[in-house]
Amino acid sequence: MGVSREVLTALTAAMLCCGTVLAAGPPSLPDFEVADQLVPRDPLPERVIRWGDGSTVMTDVVYSTIPGYRPLHLDLYRRSADVTPRPLIVLVHGGGWWAGNQRAASAFLDFPAVLANLARRGYVVASIEYRLSGEASFPAQLLDLQQAVRFLRANAARLGIDPAKMAFWGMSAGAQLAALDAVTCGAPSGDSSDRKPGGESDCVQGFVGWFGPYDLDAHLRETKSDASVRALLDCGPDAADDVVAEDPGERWQCAAAGCGQ
Repeated sequence: MGVSREVLTALTAAMLCCGTVLAAGPPSLPDFEVADQLVPRDPLPERVIRWGDGSTVMTDVVYSTIPGYRPLHLDLYRRSADVTPRPLIVLVHGGGWWAGNQRAASAFLDFPAVLANLARRGYVVASIEYRLSGEASFPAQLLDLQQAVRFLRANAARLGIDPAKMAFWGMSAGAQLAALDAVTCGAPSGDSSDRKPGGESDCVQGFVGWFGPYDLDAHLRETKSDASVRALLDCGPDAADDVVAEDPGERWQCAAAGCGQ
């Protein structure tokens, strides 16, 4: 198949143009501003998506930066023109503590649309992510929930939140974590190695749980599929099925020796 004269002419012109640019050398770069140390923050502005129904969502808001781990994000849904502080719902996703994200839940095909609908009804909704069991063992997940609440309360004025009206909504593994935080707020977490205490409270005023495994010992005995719980607690394969709490509702460990603390 032959090449038309027009195609050859266009290719020749493109090659000549590129040759001229290369011969002239690359353009000079501006003097970019730098700091005397690494800058871990995200310099891009918070992304705001406006829905046609009058609600907005701020995506990928960083609520926690922990050395050695990825930044943790939340998505925040609210009514676009609302200037009145509104009650806050903190959504904690499920996924067996090892999977899931803040934009998927249960069998909903479009979970962000569900959260946007709540925003239209007069709530602010923060759907959060947390460290999964493959990234860190318990109580890292509980610490992340506590940090999320403290961040949201500290930024309540900017985000349109009533800091005195905050509630968790958890699903599955997220319900277990949210329930644990709801009943132990203000208590020592048992592990503060990756958190600096802040002045804001991590307490909420309400909790709604969907199909959560609240009794892990019973969960292990009834389901016999304990891989997700073992991963959460950093338990070795030879650990017993019993799960005991050092302090009720605060921290678990496996009963057998050889299980990670």
